[in-house]
Amino acid sequence: MARKNIGQTLIEAAACGLTAYLIGRAATALYQQSTPEERRRWDSERVMHHREVGCLAAALGLLTESPNMLTAGLGLIASDAQDVDQWFK
Repeated sequence: MARKNIGQTLIEAAACGLTAYLIGRAATALYQQSTPEERRRWDSERVMHHREVGCLAAALGLLTESPNMLTAGLGLIASDAQDVDQWFK
């Protein structure tokens, strides 16, 4: 198997980031249309998702030297960074 060059790696990471962004935009639209009770459930699940999954994905990306996994993890972490003081309580 041929080794990827930096350009290919960056393109793949950008595609992964764009996909995550588009999924996030779709989820935001659904959230804005939901009832207050549904929003509380969404908020609870979002915090867990961004907290645990983001940290796990970033750590695995570092350990496996996978820029796509690292980028996905950092994207999740960055999208919920304003709540970092509540993450591991």
